[in-house]
Amino acid sequence: MSGYVLPVEWGAQVDYTQNEWTPWNPEKFVIHYGGGANYAGSEAEAAKRGYSFPSVDAEKSVLRAWENWHINGRGWLGIAYNYAIGQSGTIYQLRGENRSGATRGDEDNDGIPANHEARAVVFILGGNQVPTEEALDAFRTLYNNLGPGLRVTVHSDYQSTSCPGDNLRALVDNEFYLEDIMQFTEEEATELKNLVLGLKQKDSTGYGLATNGIDLIRAHRTPAEAVDEVARSAASKAQALAQLALDKLRKVKEVL
Repeated sequence: MSGYVLPVEWGAQVDYTQNEWTPWNPEKFVIHYGGGANYAGSEAEAAKRGYSFPSVDAEKSVLRAWENWHINGRGWLGIAYNYAIGQSGTIYQLRGENRSGATRGDEDNDGIPANHEARAVVFILGGNQVPTEEALDAFRTLYNNLGPGLRVTVHSDYQSTSCPGDNLRALVDNEFYLEDIMQFTEEEATELKNLVLGLKQKDSTGYGLATNGIDLIRAHRTPAEAVDEVARSAASKAQALAQLALDKLRKVKEVL
């Protein structure tokens, strides 16, 4: 893809541009990081290895190490992620538009594994390392190129993990969760975001029902139609919580 560093250019063992791993029907993004702090993620760690910061060379080196571990340590087909974002603001194509291998679970309870429907984007940092503005802008570019309007999630939405860390989790909650994706007023977006985040903490099924309703709105459906469809599928144990989300959705203006 134009503007991205291709696998052959960062030294990948696998030419992911020649593969087609299915099934693959991406309808959202999931953000990851690399776990512990690494030498491409901060000036202090880079200096320990003799790199400047930010350093494209360091970023490529980290990607090669991750790929080697995923292939030879994990026994996977290749590096697990679809794209990587460097602190330099560089976007790296990894698996690209091939099925992901980075995210276990089914965050929205639709019966489809996350690896079959979520583009996995890894930031080349870890621990408490803070994403640079260049890195954040690079993700915004990737998002706008590949999936404007798609939902953005984080790894910890799917399973118990610290990934992608507090800094990236805050980015998703504050910027990409609803406001920029859906054309609500600021008041409507804030109210609905707080509701859905509350559902997520209290009941995973209720959270899934709420996000399904949001997805239906994005799919050029009216809020009323979304409410009716979600209501028909509501599980009894989540009924009270789901009803709160449905009531809010009923009040939201048509946005498409």
